Amino acid sequence: VNMYGGKISNNTATKFSGGVYVGKDAMFNMHGGAVCYNVTETDVAGGIRHDAGGGNYTGGEVYGNTCARSGGGIVVGGANNKVTMKNVKIYENTAKIGGGLVHQGNGAVLEMEDCEIYNNTVSQDAAGVYVATYCYYYANNCHIHDNAAPGNGGGVYSWATSDVYLTDCLIENNEAKAQGGGVWTRGDAFYITGCTIRNNTATSHGGGACTGMMGSATHAWTPGMQIKDTLFENNTSGGIGGGIAAEDVADASLHLCERRKW
Repeated sequence: VNMYGGKISNNTATKFSGGVYVGKDAMFNMHGGAVCYNVTETDVAGGIRHDAGGGNYTGGEVYGNTCARSGGGIVVGGANNKVTMKNVKIYENTAKIGGGLVHQGNGAVLEMEDCEIYNNTVSQDAAGVYVATYCYYYANNCHIHDNAAPGNGGGVYSWATSDVYLTDCLIENNEAKAQGGGVWTRGDAFYITGCTIRNNTATSHGGGACTGMMGSATHAWTPGMQIKDTLFENNTSGGIGGGIAAEDVADASLHLCERRKW
């Protein structure tokens, strides 16, 4: 399926994918247009569920979608499924977990460049991006902002056996009522390079970055977080670690300097 402009809106599914479902032996490419105001009543993926076949998204908007469980805007998963996104906007989506985007499972790869993820909300954790198990997530020059979670992870949330690479991204003005206003991670490998992480808020622990047990702009329970050439400023915590906090980690390194895009 190739989508060139147009709109997929105001559709409803009981199980998953109120807007678009991409399954076995299928491919979906989105070139502009919008997937918006779709509803999944009892399960995952309010806007798009992309489980197989790969695909390219160039431009386009995914907004105003709702689901009962995870992935208000988009869910990308499936064994060895590879999806690329460039200049895509994901905003004002709602879910229990993973308001804007969920990436998960079995060697799946998601590459995002020049994308914007904002104003997404959840009833639990991971308002902007939720990276789940056994997958690879790459974000380059993306703007992740103004997402809000009553639990952990306002901007980016990473869990367990996943690899996350954030390069030249701006992560700002996200909020978590618990931990990890900008980023919360418990992944196997989490790399932050050349990013700016600012003005994020956590009611509980951490302001700038955390690897181990606390964090507002970044909260991590991870054995391997690498932070390089990144600016942390004006992050706020109601508990421990306004800038960077580290605890219970096997391998973490930090190199701060002025080389960054934002």
